[in-house]
Amino acid sequence: MHDFMVFSPFAMREPLQNEPREGGQHPLGTAIATGLRTVWHRFRAGLVFLYAEPKLWLLEAGIAGYLAGMFLFPNIVVHTAWLLFTVAIPIWRWRTSDLNSKVYDDPGFWLLTGLLAWMLATSIFVSIPAIDLGDVLTSLVDACGVLSLYAGVSIVVRNRFQSWRRIITPFPIAGAIAMLVSVPVFYWLRADVNTFPSARLRDVLVHIENGGLHQVVTGLLCGAAAMSAACLYSNRAHWKKQLLLLSCFTVLTSSLFLTHTRGAILALLVSFAVYVFTRKDRSWVTPSIILTIVGLTYAFPSNPKVDDLTSISTSPVTHLIERGDGGRIKLYKHLYSRMDGATELVLGRGLWANDSATKEEVGWSVAFHPHSIYMATFYHGGITALMMTVGLLGFGLLRAFAVFRQTGNGTWLVLFCFGIAGQIVDGSLPFSIMTVPRIEPILLMFPMIGASAAWCEYVRDAVRRPAEANSPAPLENRTS
Repeated sequence: MHDFMVFSPFAMREPLQNEPREGGQHPLGTAIATGLRTVWHRFRAGLVFLYAEPKLWLLEAGIAGYLAGMFLFPNIVVHTAWLLFTVAIPIWRWRTSDLNSKVYDDPGFWLLTGLLAWMLATSIFVSIPAIDLGDVLTSLVDACGVLSLYAGVSIVVRNRFQSWRRIITPFPIAGAIAMLVSVPVFYWLRADVNTFPSARLRDVLVHIENGGLHQVVTGLLCGAAAMSAACLYSNRAHWKKQLLLLSCFTVLTSSLFLTHTRGAILALLVSFAVYVFTRKDRSWVTPSIILTIVGLTYAFPSNPKVDDLTSISTSPVTHLIERGDGGRIKLYKHLYSRMDGATELVLGRGLWANDSATKEEVGWSVAFHPHSIYMATFYHGGITALMMTVGLLGFGLLRAFAVFRQTGNGTWLVLFCFGIAGQIVDGSLPFSIMTVPRIEPILLMFPMIGASAAWCEYVRDAVRRPAEANSPAPLENRTS
């Protein structure tokens, strides 16, 4: 019987298609299992490749993507995840020696850490016992995110002379692309809702479900990206790159005016004046002509529109004046009235206190945040946190000016001045990464970090390296 079974043709035949093999293993299941194992091994190999050892290019790509992502990424989750996987995780696996020499020796890092720790501690103190774990975790993510951004920008800027160009260049390009898409979609594909040019332009690639990124945030981002393009243009780029950057500058300034955002227009004018001041050549002339033409075009009367909250009905310039303070003062007074007693005036109401206001409370549209980083810091952290924040910004401003004076690179000073001016009547806490409007780390923290890192490496530490300190070529003209 045994021999018959061995030499039987039935014992020798192959399983039919889709017939389970010996042991019940199906060929399709085998293929799927093999494919999943292959995907897993390649995914694990990719993680090892990215994170096993420090890679400067990954940090540069991560920071550049974080800046450009404000125009392109669809929501907060994607934007925060990008920062986590391309900046936060790599930075905390970095070499300890580099962290010690490139991050921890920067006084600005410890000033920011102190501010974050103080606000978190005082918030816990004033919120006891009504503390929500989710709010605490959100604040911790904000703190870790902005400190990771600080460490990443510091390492990149202090390792390569021209790294600031690589991490900033995608920002205006992404902004111009987003606006070239948004203008026709916003005004023509949605013509039944938005009348050109009276309706206030939004970035339609972000928060699509809500009609796009808020017009104020869109305007501020366009202004910051436009000034980035102007600074890059003036730093002796190739003529093709200069043409690209001028095109981006034109698109972004035009889009900024279409948002009809006064804070962004004010910040643009302030930072552009600083930009002209920092240029020792005539490279500022062409951007000035473009800005003048765009501004004069903006002054022409627009089409009528009824809804005053999202559009304008007369000459844009006239309407900007007629809008007055936009209800900001009433909002600030209302938030101040919520602060009860000396404890809250000194320590604030905590990071997790409600800072929104209804239309009935302020007399205009619902205010989802305090519309000023200074008011927001005072409301949540009291006088102490406000003084610490102003001190931190003053520290960054001095560093940015010192970098310009010693190296000739005024980029950090220009961008930082835009952020400081633009956040006077807009924005929330300066380190809000996961909460609306989340532009503060880009407009304020990023240029402050870049300025402080450049000062540490090319001003303070240059004294320890006489050969570099006496180099006749300014920093902006050196090659990487």
